[in-house]
Amino acid sequence: MTGPTHFFVRYTCVPLWSGTKGVYSRAPTLKPPKRAAPVKRAAPVKLMPPKRASRKRASPVKLMPPKRASRKRASPDNDTAEMNKKTAEMNKKLFSAVTSVGNDWICPITHELPLDPVTAEDGYTYERSAIEEHIRVQEEHATLRSPITNQPMGSQLMTNSQARNTIEKLVRTGVLDDKAEQWLPRLEDEEKVKAMRTRAEGGTEGDNIQAMETLGLWYMLGQHGLQVDHDKGYELLKRGADLGSVSCMTKAALVLLDQANQNITSRISHGVYLLMTAAEEGSAMATTVIAKCHHNGKLGWPIDLAQAKKWYAKVPYASVHDASKMDIALAADQVVSLGKQLEQS
Repeated sequence: MTGPTHFFVRYTCVPLWSGTKGVYSRAPTLKPPKRAAPVKRAAPVKLMPPKRASRKRASPVKLMPPKRASRKRASPDNDTAEMNKKTAEMNKKLFSAVTSVGNDWICPITHELPLDPVTAEDGYTYERSAIEEHIRVQEEHATLRSPITNQPMGSQLMTNSQARNTIEKLVRTGVLDDKAEQWLPRLEDEEKVKAMRTRAEGGTEGDNIQAMETLGLWYMLGQHGLQVDHDKGYELLKRGADLGSVSCMTKAALVLLDQANQNITSRISHGVYLLMTAAEEGSAMATTVIAKCHHNGKLGWPIDLAQAKKWYAKVPYASVHDASKMDIALAADQVVSLGKQLEQS
């Protein structure tokens, strides 16, 4: 085979001579051709089986028992209304019964609840003051007869503690407001007396001594529902005097010197002693009493105008102000008046 043979290497034509002697020939270096880049294959498509049509199963039919006829129950509001109605009826009956009990104790004379209930011999309960007045009037003019039955009866009275306790309980509960007009102030007085007695018995300090004096005067004058009791009044005042109260000493002396007690000689002498001691301690009231005794000849003392003027002159300067302003002013006037009388004599 003669002639050039063409080999295409990398698209370059290189002649090669063959069969010619003496001509250098070099075989070309053959490089393998570049492989083409691998073609990226698309991801295989996954074929999903077609969806089957869902078959919904019908839920089983539940057979319900036939409905019973509904029973209407009372609503809570109806129950409350019924209960309130019954409560109101019960309260009405109770109020009627309590009122009836209160009416049983009404005094037939005063037509009010008695503050101091007593039972007379005719078996009925009265206010003490009212039945005592009835007995006094009846005995003066005719035979004593019952205000209720008009039958003859005795004058003996007995304290009815049961009636008083029942009335007090009814008044305190408030069910007898229309009949307890006189009882309400009495209950207030009892509370005051109770508080004052607690203070008087609570110690020996100034406040306790003041309570002794106040409570003693209430007994002396019969105030705040207390019965007049000179012995209890004097006991409280004397206790205050023993604890150093000049005012209590003066009032205790006046209790002993009271006209109703002058038939007891020992009381009079002890009263004069307490009176003089209180005046020396600076009591304006004791000084005034001594001046009046000298002026008017009281307590068996002779009239002594000079001594009366002397004691009247001490009243405005007393250290214990237990006399009234009127007594102090009167003492000053007496000093002037007695001075003129002494000058004329």
